[in-house]
Amino acid sequence: MKNIVLKTITKIDALIWVVSACLVDSRSWIPVIMLFLTTFWMILFSYANFWSPKNTEYSTEEDRRKAFIKKWKYIKMGGKV
Repeated sequence: MKNIVLKTITKIDALIWVVSACLVDSRSWIPVIMLFLTTFWMILFSYANFWSPKNTEYSTEEDRRKAFIKKWKYIKMGGKV
């Protein structure tokens, strides 16, 4: 239940981020403040869920290298393992 609530809050936050990004050039400071607050929430949510650009598919460079070699050998063998 907690995970569903947090994901829903983050989706609403992303929608507010897009709207406030579109309104940044208005005369009010409210969209700018909302943009900073929503960005802060997304950074906290990403950090709490151990997300980083390097951890998207492979955890280390060695894992990436092994997966590439495995795929290359698979293609070289004509799709036979």
